[in-house]
Amino acid sequence: MAFGGTQVNLAAGARTGQSQFQIAEITGLTLAATVASPPDRANADTGVLTTNQGAIDAVPANTNQFQTGWGPGQDNWSQRDVDSVTPVVLDQSTNVTSKLITTKALVANANPAPTGSTITNSNLEITTHNLGAGAGDVMTLRYVLEHSQIR
Repeated sequence: MAFGGTQVNLAAGARTGQSQFQIAEITGLTLAATVASPPDRANADTGVLTTNQGAIDAVPANTNQFQTGWGPGQDNWSQRDVDSVTPVVLDQSTNVTSKLITTKALVANANPAPTGSTITNSNLEITTHNLGAGAGDVMTLRYVLEHSQIR
């Protein structure tokens, strides 16, 4: 099931005057009240975002995608890049979710990178799991990618 609602990507990229990091903002997503632990992307209480755009491996079922062009790009994430991402839940229109957990992971593609390519052949995945008794209704999520030299 993944996230409910309709994903709206706000403009990606560095904010004016703050070129040392990039921000991705996503609105319109919802999560149901807790179903079970651990997080399972097939359950309505769990949402997964990926930088995978399907060029090398198919995007996993029940997974939403980050906007193309955010960060080092699809299939080109390193562990250092993943470590430099800070996920933030900014707002929920109903403010009833009492506990959200977020995890991030570097996920290697199963298929090989194209011949002659210098990409890492890995993607960022961020999982958000609602552990609260109330639904997370129309959340606004912000992901900040800081430059590794600042981090």
